[in-house]
Amino acid sequence: MDANRAQDILKTYGAEPARWPADERAALSVLLTENPALRELQREESELDTQLTRSTVQPSLSVAQIMAALPQQESKTGQFFEALIDWLMPGDPILFWRPAFAAALALGVGIWLGGNGYADTDWSSAEQYVFAPYDVEMSYD
Repeated sequence: MDANRAQDILKTYGAEPARWPADERAALSVLLTENPALRELQREESELDTQLTRSTVQPSLSVAQIMAALPQQESKTGQFFEALIDWLMPGDPILFWRPAFAAALALGVGIWLGGNGYADTDWSSAEQYVFAPYDVEMSYD
């Protein structure tokens, strides 16, 4: 192991040997005993580790406080479906035209889509379009 790799390990993993990669731990320990500059770097990293371990951040707000501060919103999806069901299934018999209108509209759209579909009477071209969606060139040599 060279000094550059040792510096990288100390700066990345800190001064605590337990955090170092296991396969490089022994070589780094030997190098630390031989190199005073690396020992100084280990001391600096140890101070940084201590400061980071000692510092704690306390959140100023809890999740409950944030949720309590949010405005209460009503579900618009539920209101839409309730209104649609009330419109389609009225309690008043005079409004019977509503579900009949909805059924007639669906029937009319279905007939229109069916009538405006594939206009060619030769269905073989439609079958070729469906079953062979890519153009295949055949050559008979």
